[in-house]
Amino acid sequence: MRIRKNQANLTHNERLAFTNALLELKRRPSRLPSSWGSTSRYDDYVYWHLMSMMDQTSTKPGSAHGGPAFLPWHRYFINQLELDLQQIDSTVTLPYWDWTVNNSTDPSAPGSPWTNDFMGGDGDPNQGYAVTTGPFTGDNWKLTLFDDHHSDEPQDIRLRRQLGTLKNSSGATILINLPTNSEVQNCLLETPYYVSPWRAFQDLNNPSSMTVAKPSFCNRLEGWYGDGRIHNQVHLWVAGAIQGSMYWMSSPNDPVFFLHHANVDRLWAQWQVANPNEGYHPTGTGSEVGPTGHNLNDPMKPWGNSVTPNSVLNHHSLGYAYDTDSTPLSEILMHAFNTDITTEKKVSIGSFITREDLEKM
Repeated sequence: MRIRKNQANLTHNERLAFTNALLELKRRPSRLPSSWGSTSRYDDYVYWHLMSMMDQTSTKPGSAHGGPAFLPWHRYFINQLELDLQQIDSTVTLPYWDWTVNNSTDPSAPGSPWTNDFMGGDGDPNQGYAVTTGPFTGDNWKLTLFDDHHSDEPQDIRLRRQLGTLKNSSGATILINLPTNSEVQNCLLETPYYVSPWRAFQDLNNPSSMTVAKPSFCNRLEGWYGDGRIHNQVHLWVAGAIQGSMYWMSSPNDPVFFLHHANVDRLWAQWQVANPNEGYHPTGTGSEVGPTGHNLNDPMKPWGNSVTPNSVLNHHSLGYAYDTDSTPLSEILMHAFNTDITTEKKVSIGSFITREDLEKM
């Protein structure tokens, strides 16, 4: 069982092993068709995340955001990156960033992820807020995939951040905070998992069409409902007023994306243990039929037919645990999450996407 640790508790050697594995993944060739634009194995993840948002329309969420599959899609997504890293260094696991605790922009603050031996620091205002410290700079970390859906995304090959800032409606740069422990605790008390309508919004490119997200755990954690805008706020905080790399659909260009989503996944795992009788919704039956890709047994693009929300409800079945896990997610808990124990199919570790699946995309 892989154990995901708090990044604040990693040793220098553990940080070095993790960043070296990421750098090696960035050097390895893509497994996608060259016409798709990905030039490295790491950039494949940027591509998949981009594509997950491109199919959003005025009537349905994308494959991975603004709907019930937000959490299971990202659970599988970051797990695949972790497995890729383990192919490079078997000692490496994906750490999580608890931003309710380690919430300073100061790299010298205890437990900061913004150190020279880990994520690197804030962007340099004299260089367009490009990150100039840490391992993800210069030729080590050239960005190659961008959000073509939004023509205003800077096509800068460098990682960019302006930590802890945002532009307000008047265009002034203001300071913002990361989600607080109180906001997270309120989120963990929210039930059910999701409610109809089975989307948080209609069209992000047309704010006037946005629906009001209904109270539910997933909506609150993703950041469409309630105080704190939890997941969304972290993307904004890292990207900053300049709308840096974490702001766009191509946000996995910033490696801190995976630490952030590991923490989001950890919170979902905690909620599952605290609410064993709260199943995944929509089930895809009767009156609970959501958008394609978001029902309990729907295949999640682009992972192939065997990867469904149902197949990833138990994170232990994917081969990992968090250092904060207190109660194992047993088969009984899986059953509480709408799963038929006798027919449950495990996702085989290492399986990702077949050529047949690629050709269907």
